[in-house]
Amino acid sequence: MFDFLIVLILSPFWVPIFFLIFILVFIIDGRPVLYYGERVGKNLKLFNVIKFRTMHINAGNEKTGDTVLEGDPRVTNLGLVLRKYKIDEIPQLFQVLSGKMSLVGPRPELYVYVDEFFYKKKEIYSLRPGITDLSSVKYRNLYNLIKSSNNSNKYIESVVIPKKNLLRKYYAKKVSFCFDLLIIIKTIRKIFI
Repeated sequence: MFDFLIVLILSPFWVPIFFLIFILVFIIDGRPVLYYGERVGKNLKLFNVIKFRTMHINAGNEKTGDTVLEGDPRVTNLGLVLRKYKIDEIPQLFQVLSGKMSLVGPRPELYVYVDEFFYKKKEIYSLRPGITDLSSVKYRNLYNLIKSSNNSNKYIESVVIPKKNLLRKYYAKKVSFCFDLLIIIKTIRKIFI
């Protein structure tokens, strides 16, 4: 209810921004404007996260890994700005209104990571996936953490994903209204500082 009311109350602010970005992506980068990515959600059910498209249309053919890092050639010029300020996530507010996502909750992962690393930790998947969580705050600048690694994908799989999972598990145990507010504040600070 909190998520729904907050998103609804703030809709006069974010809905015009949504349409403005929609038009900008369409004019600058063409169609499709939105990106649909399959992720694992509540009760381990697959669903699509919806974001503004920030990559070139043929980006899926370039074998550079699942994680997008600084300097990734797949990202468009407009996409760089949208990603930096998390504007590409605005379409997920519609998913909050529909009940598929929450403002705060475990960030949904690709199935391959869930299957390999934490499919047994079902407490994480008793909650709706969120637009932000503790791992989003801690790993806001993931590039800076792994740029010295020889194999960034292996580092992400063996180090980052398990650490993110621990933060998700911690959130699942401590979830509360005040904790959610704290994470929202931390997220906003990380985006603009």
